[in-house]
Amino acid sequence: MDNSTQLNKAIEIVKKGGTFLYPTETVIGLGCDATNEEAISKINYIKSRSQNKSFIILVDSIEMIKRFCKTVTLLETQLLTQEQPTTVVLNNISSLPKSLLFNDGSIGFRITKHPIIKDFITALDRPIVSTSANISGEPTIDSWKNVNPLILERIDYTLNLQSNFRTTQTPSQIVKVVKGKTVFIRK
Repeated sequence: MDNSTQLNKAIEIVKKGGTFLYPTETVIGLGCDATNEEAISKINYIKSRSQNKSFIILVDSIEMIKRFCKTVTLLETQLLTQEQPTTVVLNNISSLPKSLLFNDGSIGFRITKHPIIKDFITALDRPIVSTSANISGEPTIDSWKNVNPLILERIDYTLNLQSNFRTTQTPSQIVKVVKGKTVFIRK
């Protein structure tokens, strides 16, 4: 199956509330439509993860973030658009399921640099959940061959696209801007 056919199949599955594995610029991701509460619950089940843990979401642009976040500062925009994969925790979130959010109502956004996943999100026209394709508590997944068979049994689709775009094999840094200063949550 060529990349275009795989991409269209994944979009169809995700639009119907399905879950999928996909490559990112950082690690092998597990995701779903970030606006679908039922699909988010499936991700928790697939990972054997507590329902009260939040997720980060991938978007294709600052404009997509602004559909869900009332304010994005210049510093937050600079952090989101820098070359290094960076997740920025933002507040004043609307139109996203509460199960995605931290207790304080915030969520981490990352603009993906992976060209195929960026195209996927643009075609889907909504953000996707992004979490490492591992069982909760296990190490981050650094290659397709290390995905737990239990995960493979539970997901709806694997978007195993081949491209010359290499992952970093490490999760993105996570930052939050507090009173105009960058606070690192994960480096």
